[in-house]
Amino acid sequence: MQLYGDIFSRLSLVPRALLDAFSLTLIIALPLWFFIFSPVFKVRAVGGRRYVAGAFILYFKVLAGLFFVQLLIMLLFPAPIPNLPAAFENLIDGGLTVLFSGPLFWWLLYRLELQYRLEPLADFIDAPTTLYVLLLFMIFLADMLQEIIFPQLHLKLSEIQFQLFDALVTVLLIAPLLFILVVRPLRRLAQSELARSNAIYDQVVDAIVKIDQEGTIASFNLAAQKLFGFRADEMIGKPTTLLLDEGQINLAEILQQLTTESDASAMKFPGLTAVRRDGSVLTFDVSISKIKLDGPDEFLLLLHDISERKAAEEALLATDAIFREIFNQTEDAILFFEPGHGDILDVNVRTERLYGYSKRELQEAGLGLICQGDVQDRLLTLIDEIETAGSAQIDRLDNVRKDGTTIVVSIRGKMMSLQGAQVIYCTVRDISERIHLENEAREIQAKLIHANKMTSLGLLVSGVAHEINNPNNVVLSNAQLLGKIWKDAQIVLDQYYQEHGDFLVGGISFSELENYIPDIFHGMTDGTRRINAIVTDLKRFVRQDTTLLRAEVDINKVVNSAVSMLHHELVKHTSNFQVILAEDLPPVTGSSQQLGQVVINLLMNACQSLPDKNCAVCLETRFDHDSGQVIIDVSDQGCGLPIEDETKIFEPFFTTRMETGGTGLGLSISQTIVKEHGGEIDFSSESGKGTTFVVRLPVKNSDDNR
Repeated sequence: MQLYGDIFSRLSLVPRALLDAFSLTLIIALPLWFFIFSPVFKVRAVGGRRYVAGAFILYFKVLAGLFFVQLLIMLLFPAPIPNLPAAFENLIDGGLTVLFSGPLFWWLLYRLELQYRLEPLADFIDAPTTLYVLLLFMIFLADMLQEIIFPQLHLKLSEIQFQLFDALVTVLLIAPLLFILVVRPLRRLAQSELARSNAIYDQVVDAIVKIDQEGTIASFNLAAQKLFGFRADEMIGKPTTLLLDEGQINLAEILQQLTTESDASAMKFPGLTAVRRDGSVLTFDVSISKIKLDGPDEFLLLLHDISERKAAEEALLATDAIFREIFNQTEDAILFFEPGHGDILDVNVRTERLYGYSKRELQEAGLGLICQGDVQDRLLTLIDEIETAGSAQIDRLDNVRKDGTTIVVSIRGKMMSLQGAQVIYCTVRDISERIHLENEAREIQAKLIHANKMTSLGLLVSGVAHEINNPNNVVLSNAQLLGKIWKDAQIVLDQYYQEHGDFLVGGISFSELENYIPDIFHGMTDGTRRINAIVTDLKRFVRQDTTLLRAEVDINKVVNSAVSMLHHELVKHTSNFQVILAEDLPPVTGSSQQLGQVVINLLMNACQSLPDKNCAVCLETRFDHDSGQVIIDVSDQGCGLPIEDETKIFEPFFTTRMETGGTGLGLSISQTIVKEHGGEIDFSSESGKGTTFVVRLPVKNSDDNR
């Protein structure tokens, strides 16, 4: 107002008010910019563009408010006060501007503190250049104000007095500004930092101990008091060795190293022990660092109590050792899988023994080592099912060992938490032997059932033979009687034929019938005798032999009897059956029934091995003079024996024809019978060409020769 007084005096009220308001707004704009945006740009990283945009809006609101305040003052108080110098009128105008602008700037401070959580005046401490410029601007305005006002006062002072008065007024004007912009923000900042550091110092959970260069305790925070059981006043001034034993670390050497090495960082010492007031021992991780302040060197000891953690670690190690012992000593193979992937995390020793792979090989190669194809898909499906349902199992699964052998396993799995992580726990049990035994048991049971059925059938043979023999004897008797009647009737019929010529008897001319009737009666009697012979052989075969291997046995008769009983089976299986019996074959000592069973078993095996009826079966008997043995050879042109079955052919219940009713007892029983007769049985076979069984029996009274 003072500088532009001549210009204002030539303007009317409204232009003068607009110019005054615009000039004031322009002057305030620069310091207001620093006042608002200096702190705002510090916190814009927190709020981003939203903070900066809000600051711009706030800035223009304040400038607009100041403009309208000054405009209203100029419009509402236009009349000058009589006999009052223009300078004082301008002071009154400035006072009114300050008075009415005060609420506006108060609102500005409130908004900055509320919106940005900061103290604008205190933040100028962190921006010394801005504060410096702002102070110079205020001093400039204060000095300019003095230069405007002093000439209007007409003070009658000497030059020295005027200079002193001028300096005093300058001090009075600048002092509030220094207090508001420098002293008050610094004090509040110092109080805030002190309160913050004290709060951190007292509330931190770790023990913090400050010591000097001599290792003397200078401060003892609240956490240290609680942990050690000593009050701060009891420990301040005491040596640090009361807390840390010199035998663990050389504190003087550490402090010297931190003092001399400017770039030395904090030194850490894990697992140190300290004694509490009550004598109990604590375990700490200790960090020692130098405090970088002016004055004598000080050091900060940060002690983190790990007693509970160490005890928990020791308990965990003990538990882990127990778990690992159980893990490796269990009879089942154990595998841990990662959920969602099926990757093998860990295996026990039993797993390595079961599959033949090391743990590292299984972890690196995965499930592909022990199973492939559909089997691997089944196992992966099991792992997925465990993850979703919590548990699952597979009762039977084929796996492959490192040596290529196949084993059968059962798998049980479930989800479990291991050291805070979810894993899939699977136990694998080798059930190969059990499956093998179960299969053998089923086979033996089936064979025993079949053997029992054959035994029962043997018990029924005697009754059945009796029932067959009765009507068969009637047929035989009637056939013989009819034969005699025919001889007597033939004389009468011949006479009638001579007198009357040929005639029909039963639809057949007598001349033809006369030639066939003898054959008919012979066939009837021969058939009934054959039936009687077969029944007799069956009865002899199933009857308990009472000779006890002491009878004289004609091997040829035994062979003929066996062939007679198996006539139907032989015709059924082959059209090329040959029997070669040696003449004058010496007898053997034994049981004709048992030896007949041997011949029947060998012939049945030969027939059942034939692929078709064109293949031949040959039974031959002969006498070996060199060894004094009667030999029975049964050879066939069948399929032969696989090499892997040759060593098991005489084992009880071993058979290659389980599906066709084989019991696996025939050859085993035959071998037993032959050995009981002092003989031996052997065979030779070629796959696809046939098999020959050779039975050697000593002749009667040949023991001395042997």
